[in-house]
Amino acid sequence: FRYLIHSVTVLALGGIIYLLLRDRTHIHDILHMPAMLYRLHFVGDSFVRYTLPDFLWAYSFASALHALFCGRRRKFVFAAVVLSGAVYEFAQMLSLISGTGDVLDIIMYVLAAVIADYIFFKKKENKK
Repeated sequence: FRYLIHSVTVLALGGIIYLLLRDRTHIHDILHMPAMLYRLHFVGDSFVRYTLPDFLWAYSFASALHALFCGRRRKFVFAAVVLSGAVYEFAQMLSLISGTGDVLDIIMYVLAAVIADYIFFKKKENKK
């Protein structure tokens, strides 16, 4: 249960970054609100605005799947996170959906899946 709360918290953090630092996204349209800090610029802002949310959402997805399957479907979780992210990015690259497909985002999906896997199994190992 804690791992699901962890997953939701990370998902919310990605959403907050979108709400505060991005402009004109689907989330803004749904909530009918402008980005509050869109014009704020800082070192690394491009990474935080565009790459970090994808990492956080992929990490959240992997965490939720690990919690759902209780660690039994390790390879499936990795494949589901990476393949769903890659399909999403390629769909953007092919202009099938809005957005800008980015290879760095695919790398972030892989990294997020690996880190979520490591944390889940490290916590599980520490409980023994």
